[in-house]
Amino acid sequence: MLGAVLLVGMGTLGFVDDWVKWKREGGRNGLSRRAKMFWTLLLTGYVAAMLWSMGERTGRPEIGRIYAPLLKDLFAPTEHYGWLGFGLFLVFESFVILATTHAVNVTDGLDGLAAGSGLITLAALTVAVYLVGHAEWAAYLNLPRIPGAGEVVVLGGALIGATLGFLWFNAHPAEIFLGDSGALPLGAMIGYLAIVSKQELALPLLAGVFVLEVGTSLIQILSCRWTGRRPFRKAPIHHAFELAGMKEPKIVTRFWIGGMVSAVLGLLLLKVR
Repeated sequence: MLGAVLLVGMGTLGFVDDWVKWKREGGRNGLSRRAKMFWTLLLTGYVAAMLWSMGERTGRPEIGRIYAPLLKDLFAPTEHYGWLGFGLFLVFESFVILATTHAVNVTDGLDGLAAGSGLITLAALTVAVYLVGHAEWAAYLNLPRIPGAGEVVVLGGALIGATLGFLWFNAHPAEIFLGDSGALPLGAMIGYLAIVSKQELALPLLAGVFVLEVGTSLIQILSCRWTGRRPFRKAPIHHAFELAGMKEPKIVTRFWIGGMVSAVLGLLLLKVR
């Protein structure tokens, strides 16, 4: 239910942003940054608060904890710190969804790049959600057992199917485009699945392409601001490959391959004790 609320909410926000751009005769300026940030934080904050409340009601503090990959016995026991713990959880999980949403938006620059990379990440995270929702697998892999995760697996499967269908028409040369109507909910659901599976800190591997894209953009901005130099010819990094003469389909295919390798490595972390 929470996932559906986040999906519809972010989809609506993206649609309104695209609609405003269209009304302004195809301009790039949709909703203001402040408006988008406000509604995104409102939605993500609500979802994080409800997840915390669910853990309190069901007596399953694992829902509100922040786990480290590899070191599975290392986690932030936020339930022991009252309102401070709640605040930490709220800020951290809101940041996760906000970051994944922005990362998908930044990646959406080549035909099929964001959708294909999103498909890979959704598949990996859906597997992770299934494992934490299955008592025997969770015990075998020493993962936190998250009640109700089975319902989120269904949502993950639906998202995979929808993204696969979209990619059919978004592959080069694209007939339809993601826009904010697709990028915002896709990014938000990647963040949500990571939160439910307690794999937030494993996202650099599970969502490797998106982390690379937003990371290079951030490095470019900070470097220009602090040193006046550009470490990349253009950011995000896929544009640098374009300027180097690489064709769009080859860039996208290689990013997909890199995303698959990265996602598999992220899933292998689940077995490492």
